Amino acid sequence: MTGKSALTLLMMALAANSANAGHEHSLDGHHGGGQHAHVHGHAHMSLAQDGNTLWVEMRVPAFDLLGFEREAKDDGERALINATVYQLRQSQTLVKLPEAANCELQKAAVESPILEQDHSGHSHESHGHKGHADIEVSQQFECQNPASLNAVEVALFNNYSRIERADIQWTLEGRQGSARATPAESQINLK
Repeated sequence: MTGKSALTLLMMALAANSANAGHEHSLDGHHGGGQHAHVHGHAHMSLAQDGNTLWVEMRVPAFDLLGFEREAKDDGERALINATVYQLRQSQTLVKLPEAANCELQKAAVESPILEQDHSGHSHESHGHKGHADIEVSQQFECQNPASLNAVEVALFNNYSRIERADIQWTLEGRQGSARATPAESQINLK
């Protein structure tokens, strides 16, 4: 099973839990429809396991990580974007996995329309990237002892004070569920 198919199964299995998005404004401009709402201060995370492979994905408004949701205007903002992308690619930035699981980061990617470099002289805003922008992070781990993945700590709060909560969905070797983490309660039980 590929990472994308494992995460697709996760999202399908937990679609009923997405109803808590209510009438918040979604990414495609509609209400509901299974898309995660773009709400400042709220991150959405998914964990999916297949054998020894664990995928962790997160979507969060760019404002919560950078303080803005547009292309960088100067060298200082470009440096902030570069530092944030570097940090998001590190293994302990999103979640801290149990040491007993012995997980090692294999791949990490960070994507957002505001991260794209446009050297043609026109902005991405002319291509529909104005207003709200999210940053998506995906990490792939190989775990030597995946049976020890019984809890995780949402480490995101340690580095990004604008994030007030993280809604997490997971599917791990026959277990699935969802939870909400906050800076005060960042430990998530995956049993």
